[in-house]
Amino acid sequence: MSLKANIYERLMADSEYIPETGCIEWQRPLSQGYGRLSVDGHMRFAHRVAFVLFAPIPDGLVLDHLCRNPPYINPDHLEPVTVAENNLRGVGCMADYARRTHCPQGHEYTPENTMITKVGARRCRVCKSAENRAYRIKQLETARAEQTAQAVPVG
Repeated sequence: MSLKANIYERLMADSEYIPETGCIEWQRPLSQGYGRLSVDGHMRFAHRVAFVLFAPIPDGLVLDHLCRNPPYINPDHLEPVTVAENNLRGVGCMADYARRTHCPQGHEYTPENTMITKVGARRCRVCKSAENRAYRIKQLETARAEQTAQAVPVG
């Protein structure tokens, strides 16, 4: 039996086909929600192993579970996409954040109005400018209050 056929047999032995959806669900223990198995002495994600049996994963792309179920390994239900696209298609807080088109104050995230922080988060330039302005005003008010307190004689 070829290595490819052997891996396919192992995948199928550890999975269950769901006729109603056409999905193939990994039945062994999960790691971070995904099936894992050893291939050539290295632990691999089962959905990635299943996909590469039929087609390579292009460089720079990740596999998106079209059925939104990480334990499912049917290659027909997986699509190579960019990390950004995968995040946009997701259902978690990261996906919600990626889909936002406006900041919490309602300013649109445009290339001109959006800055990217050191950690990769988007930041509204209008809101950041307003925060900086408010900070500078508060600093001036504090300095003036300190000067006034020092200038007034006590007693």
